[in-house]
Amino acid sequence: MGRHFLDCVATHRPSPISSGQIATDLVRIMEAIATAVETGDRVAI
Repeated sequence: MGRHFLDCVATHRPSPISSGQIATDLVRIMEAIATAVETGDRVAI
């Protein structure tokens, strides 16, 4: 389901099968990745 959510974001489609919790988790992961890229450090997910 996580992949489906990311595909919907990339194609600007609604995401009827992804729950809000999955979306929240993916945003948290993407923020951690962005932090790691900016700082060059590893971050806990």
